[in-house]
Amino acid sequence: MSNASTASTAAFGPDLLDVRFVSGLGYGHPQTIRGRIHRGEVPAVLVGNRFKIRREDLHLLSQPFGPAHTNDEDDLDALVKQIVDGFPPLTADEKAELGQLLAAALK
Repeated sequence: MSNASTASTAAFGPDLLDVRFVSGLGYGHPQTIRGRIHRGEVPAVLVGNRFKIRREDLHLLSQPFGPAHTNDEDDLDALVKQIVDGFPPLTADEKAELGQLLAAALK
């Protein structure tokens, strides 16, 4: 533990921890922690220009975030659908060319 982290923690009390200190405890990279704060996943207090996290909220950083994964096949299907849905529809000529390319690749 560095003197800066100790001084920062001491200056704001033992219950408010700065992001770098929390990162040093193993709760993730400082950017990841700040991102979770910005998304509202972890409450924090802005002191000056630094976020402080209450010690009692550290458990929120150890919980997974994002959608729960059911299995890899479902994740892959959802990802493929998202990619395909993001592309514009193909013209008849583009479909024919794609069919020729795929047929040649399968030989």
